[in-house]
Amino acid sequence: MGLFEKQFSDEQVAAARGKIAAGGSLRAAAAEIGCAPSTLSVRIKKAEAAEAEARAGAGIRDREPPPPGRRRPESESPAIGERAGTLAAEGDPVEVLRGALQATKANGQPDWRIRVSAARMLAALPPEEPEPEPEPETVVYDLPPWSGPILHRAPPPVFAPATTTERPAEPLPEPGHYFFQGVGPIKLLVKHTLAEDAPAHFLTSHEAAAGILRAFGGDLRILDTDPQPNTP
Repeated sequence: MGLFEKQFSDEQVAAARGKIAAGGSLRAAAAEIGCAPSTLSVRIKKAEAAEAEARAGAGIRDREPPPPGRRRPESESPAIGERAGTLAAEGDPVEVLRGALQATKANGQPDWRIRVSAARMLAALPPEEPEPEPEPETVVYDLPPWSGPILHRAPPPVFAPATTTERPAEPLPEPGHYFFQGVGPIKLLVKHTLAEDAPAHFLTSHEAAAGILRAFGGDLRILDTDPQPNTP
């Protein structure tokens, strides 16, 4: 890193990136931290490259936008499969009934006999119970290199304290991957999600990284260790 680039901390660069992402210009963001726009641009590109490398190392896939769907002209009538709900959800009876609510005759007029029959059958069905959301998987990376994994869990109910006066546990941070972007290589601190394309959070201050580790019961000493194994 060049001499002029070293004069500005990662926290300043991260704050400038946030202002640019919010709609600010590169020139204005550079002026706020007192550096040239070209210098800030180089630092941002290096930070983005390091973050991309860290995401790839953690197996995080970049989110891809859904492919654009074909927009049907207003003059074009829906296909028969669409009118029937495309046998919605591959023959799911409930979805077929919902598709029948839009049933039409061959001449395009509403088929009220089928629609009313489908509405009655739907009304007679028991209410759907929402599926419980899966708990996010959490992995805290706070062990020295080459250590065996350790599983931490809350005690079973039979061993839980009998008193209810203890302070309730603080809610965990939002799901995602948490990295520490301090001095040296980027460190993966916590994986708190089941989704491979979950957001990645890059922490540039020691205090923020320590706060994340405390929230998950991690060992703060990992912040001061070299992630690379010692070699003779």
